[in-house]
Amino acid sequence: MSVSSTSVRMTVNGRPVEAEAQALTTLAEYLAVVLEAETPERRRAEGLEGPAVVMMNGESVKAGRVLAVSAASAQIRSFGGLARHDGVLTPLQRAFVEAGAMLCPDCAPSLVMSALDLLNRNPIPSGEEVRDWLEDSLCPVSDADRAVSAVLAAAAATRS
Repeated sequence: MSVSSTSVRMTVNGRPVEAEAQALTTLAEYLAVVLEAETPERRRAEGLEGPAVVMMNGESVKAGRVLAVSAASAQIRSFGGLARHDGVLTPLQRAFVEAGAMLCPDCAPSLVMSALDLLNRNPIPSGEEVRDWLEDSLCPVSDADRAVSAVLAAAAATRS
């Protein structure tokens, strides 16, 4: 029995991409192919703990729980697409680094992407709201207090 695939187009980190995807290919698996790199999205697709969070049409989604075919024509932004091309970090990324919240190379990108979605929705969140929002992206290596501090610092930096 042959498995059919479909050509799926979307924009990833500002560039149009197209690749074949089978019906049950997740967005995480698709991104691993089109980004051609060992990305957090690929590591998550291969079964490591925690969700790979990306922005899809401006909202955070768990890429391992979204089918690639359902993301056709979407605008996708991954953690690797946040920093400027000259390598300058966003205020949110910088806050995570300064707070020492980039402890886990697998979940830190998802924490940043989830935090970005929260700050887009509510630029002045409470510490409790940040903690609740990030809960699904934390792993045992993560330090929730540092992550919350980073998000609150980024929110404050953006306001000033």
